[in-house]
Parts: sequence; C-alpha cells; structure tokens
Amino acid sequence: MTMDSRFLEALEKRVLIADGGMGTALQAYDLMLDDFVQLEE
Repeated sequence: MTMDSRFLEALEKRVLIADGGMGTALQAYDLMLDDFVQLEE
C-alpha cells in the first residue's frame, strides 16, 4: 500500500490535522467549506 493510498484511507475514516509543510501543501487545493459539507457522520 502506498503512502498516498494510506493517507486517503485515513481521510475516509477520521479527521486529520495537518501542520507545517503539509498544511501549506494542502492550501494548493484551495478547499472551501462546500468541499466538506455532508461529510459529517
């Protein structure tokens, strides 16, 4: 299992907190609140 697939699998199961370089990398996706609507369990 690759690092990417493990990361995506973890995202499906729980909230992940990113800090530092990872948080900066995620900003490139320009995520908005609508990207997370109805994902709550």
